[in-house]
Amino acid sequence: MKIDLFQIGNFHVRGYGFMIGLGFLLALVLGCKRAKKLELKDESVIDIAILAIIGGFLGAKILYVIVSFKDFLKDPLAVLGSEGFVVYGGIIAGVLAAWIYCKVKKLVFLEYFDLIMPEVDMEKAEKFRQARRRRRRPSEYAEPEELRGVGPVRRVRRPLLVM
Repeated sequence: MKIDLFQIGNFHVRGYGFMIGLGFLLALVLGCKRAKKLELKDESVIDIAILAIIGGFLGAKILYVIVSFKDFLKDPLAVLGSEGFVVYGGIIAGVLAAWIYCKVKKLVFLEYFDLIMPEVDMEKAEKFRQARRRRRRPSEYAEPEELRGVGPVRRVRRPLLVM
């Protein structure tokens, strides 16, 4: 993937950030469609998404500051002004912001969490599925003599995401 997709003045649009933004918008559209089918408030899905993106940015930057704390102590503005983010901090803070919103609005958090989470990380789920497919099973690398007494080796296929 290209690092810089394009540039407008001093503003660089990075490929990874653009894909995250595009994935976020697609997750929002799919979440709203699924909310209508499940008779949940699609306005709440939009509110949760806005709060999750704000909380996600803050959480990603806070965790980046924690991870590079030695550099932060030397030059705080350089760390805060850098392009550094830690994705796990963003996920944790985004989920926390959604949970707080649901508590304030008296919504069932797990209903909205189950609604939105399959869309949130589709790309990582695909990478996980590909990694699982590459993992070797005992029947693929063991000789038949080595499997005597083990019993039948069955391949079990399970869906990764259930919607």
